[in-house]
Amino acid sequence: MNAERSRPEARKTHECAIRHREHIDITGVREVTSFDDGAVLLVTDCGDLTLEGDGLRVGTLDTDKGIISVDGKINALYYTDSIKKGRRGFFSRDKD
Repeated sequence: MNAERSRPEARKTHECAIRHREHIDITGVREVTSFDDGAVLLVTDCGDLTLEGDGLRVGTLDTDKGIISVDGKINALYYTDSIKKGRRGFFSRDKD
């Protein structure tokens, strides 16, 4: 049996709930990297999360519980893997 599957803490809960494009609640937050009125950068259980918008304001922030809420106009929400890979340019080729 796989040890990862037998441990209940191996898979954390991460959810995002957006209301009317003006409020978002996020769970599974490990760290807030930075934030201002245009972007909030987070580390979550599912990877690095960037929230972009206008007039963003952090309402609730509790990294012990892993929750954050943000108000403002939400324009984009996207993930990148937390594991840093070497930088690659647009024209770089895969090496097999």
